[in-house]
Amino acid sequence: MMQDISTTLKGRIGSVPTMKHIKGDTCVTTFRLAIPRWRFTVDARTGNASYVEDGAYWYTIETWDKLADNVVRCCCKGDPVIVVARPVPNAWVDANGQIRSSIVFRASAVGHDMAKGTSRYTKNGAHSTQEPAAGSPDDPFSTRPGPPPLLSAVGGVGDPGLVPYPPAEREAMSMPSYGQRSDPRAAPDCPRHPGVRSVDYCKRCNRPMCVDCAIPTEVRSICVDCASPKRGWARRASRVGAAGAPVVTYSMMAICVLMYAVTFLVPSTKLSLALVPARLMAHPWTILTGAFLHGGLLHILFNMLSLYWVGRAIEPVMGWWRFLTVYLVSALGGSAFILAWCLIQPSEIFVSTVGASGAVFGLFGAVFVLQRLGGSDTTSILTLLGINLVYGFVASGISWQGHIGGAIAGVAATWVLVRLARPRSGVTEAAQNRRQALAALGMIAGMVALCALAFRVLVEVYGA
Repeated sequence: MMQDISTTLKGRIGSVPTMKHIKGDTCVTTFRLAIPRWRFTVDARTGNASYVEDGAYWYTIETWDKLADNVVRCCCKGDPVIVVARPVPNAWVDANGQIRSSIVFRASAVGHDMAKGTSRYTKNGAHSTQEPAAGSPDDPFSTRPGPPPLLSAVGGVGDPGLVPYPPAEREAMSMPSYGQRSDPRAAPDCPRHPGVRSVDYCKRCNRPMCVDCAIPTEVRSICVDCASPKRGWARRASRVGAAGAPVVTYSMMAICVLMYAVTFLVPSTKLSLALVPARLMAHPWTILTGAFLHGGLLHILFNMLSLYWVGRAIEPVMGWWRFLTVYLVSALGGSAFILAWCLIQPSEIFVSTVGASGAVFGLFGAVFVLQRLGGSDTTSILTLLGINLVYGFVASGISWQGHIGGAIAGVAATWVLVRLARPRSGVTEAAQNRRQALAALGMIAGMVALCALAFRVLVEVYGA
C-alpha cells in the first residue's frame, strides 16, 4: 500500500533563497528553514510546567520550476512560511573522493504563514490589480457564473425545498483526491488543545496533533511530548532516578547487607526469615524475606555485585517503581518455583533457601526483554544467563529452582510493563500510569497467590 510521506513544515526562512539554472529553463531554489525546538521545563519556584523555545531545527528546502521562481521573488530571509514537502536523499562526491549524503525536503507548496502577518496574492502572468472580466475562461477564480451548489434551494418563501444533484454526479463531486480526507470533520481534536482540529498523527505515539504541536522530523512529524528529552520512562521516573541515581538498587543492596549483619550477629533470626517450605504455614513472610538473606560472605558479594551492575543500567531506564516491581515479582517467582519443585522432589520441603539470586536473575531477564524490544543484540545477556544457569546445576548447594523461577517472572513482568508503557492513541499519560500501577500490584498479588496455591497443594499431597 502506497503512503504519502509529505509533511508540513512551519517555521521561518533562515537564509536568502538562492536560484540555480540546471538545464535550459529548469531552475531550482534552495533555502534553509528554521523550526523552533521546544523543551519541557518545570519552574522550580512555582512548580508550573510548560514548553519553552530552545533553539531550532534546521532543514534544507528545495523548490523547482515555477515554484522556485515564485519563491525567489516573493520570499525573504526571516519570513514565516508553511511548507509542504517530502524528504529526498541527496548524495554527492566531495573533493576528497568521499561519498557524502544528506536529506533535503523537496517542496510542493510554499506559502506565508498568515497567522504571523498578511500577504497579497498575484497570479502568474497577470500582475494587474484589476480582476478579469466575469466569465473569462482564463481565470478560474473570477466572478463568472459557475455550476450550482451541491444543494440548490427552490420554491417560494415559506416553502423552501432542497433538490440535490443526481447521485452519480454528487458522488463524483464529493470524491476526495489522493491524500485528502473524505470528511474534514473526521479529524479528531488535538488532545493538548481541546477544540482544535488535528492535522496529523505523531509517528511515535500515534496521537493526533495540531499545527502547533507538530515537530517535523526527517520523515513525518512527532508531537511536542515525544520531542521532549524527558519523554518516556525516564521522564515519568522520579527526579532522582531521572538524574541517574538508582535509588532502589542501592536500597535493596543496603537491606541485604543489613540483614546479613543482623543474621551474622544473631544467627537465630535466620530461622524465622529463611524460606523453608515445611514451616511456611508458621512463617508465610519467608517467601519474600528469604530473598534478602545470604549464606556467606562470597554469596552476598557476588549477588550484590550483580545487582549493582544490572540495577545501575536498567533502573534509570525503567523508573524506580517499575524496577522495584520487577525485583519483587522476580523474588516471589523464585519462591513459587521452589515450592512447586517440592511437588516433584518432596525431600526439598525441609531445605532452607536464602539469597537474592532469584531477583537478580529476574533483572537479567528484564535486560533481555529491553534489549529484544529495543532491537539490540541479546547475545551477551543470553550467554550470561546460560553460564549462570549451568553453574547452578553443576555446583552443589545452589538453588537453581529459584534462578529459573526468578528469570521467568522477571521476563514476564518486564514485558507486561513495557507493553503498557507504549503510548496509545486517545489514552492520556495519567491513564497509562494508572494501568501500569494496577498491573504492578496485580502481578505482585498474583505471585503471592501462586506461592499460596503451591503450598496448599503441598499440604494436600504431602501434609507439609
